[in-house]
Amino acid sequence: MNNINFGRVLLGGLLAGLVLNVGEYLLNGVVLGTQMKAFFGRHNFQDPGGNFIAIAITMTFILGIVLVLIYAMIRPRFGPGSEGGNHRWSDSLVRHIRLHRNHQRRVSRRSGQPASNRDPLGVG
Repeated sequence: MNNINFGRVLLGGLLAGLVLNVGEYLLNGVVLGTQMKAFFGRHNFQDPGGNFIAIAITMTFILGIVLVLIYAMIRPRFGPGSEGGNHRWSDSLVRHIRLHRNHQRRVSRRSGQPASNRDPLGVG
């Protein structure tokens, strides 16, 4: 870790966090906004408040920094290039989907609704 430029990691992580936040806004606010409002109304959920949104945005920026830091730590082992990069990021995507699926199951158990067992990528 002596060769990692933490200033660049921070800058790259903030940029990654910005891209993630914009993507979340477009997905949850624009593309799925009406469906989410209908789901919230059907299950008597409150709309997320400003405090939740601030925490979610902050955590997404932290996620961006962590992802870039992990990339910076792994890159010397696998080397630059698309083969190593594709392997790393596909593993990260699979882990993210599994965590999201487990979260959806926990939420559905609390609400009394059956959880979907369908895995969107068929990875587990």
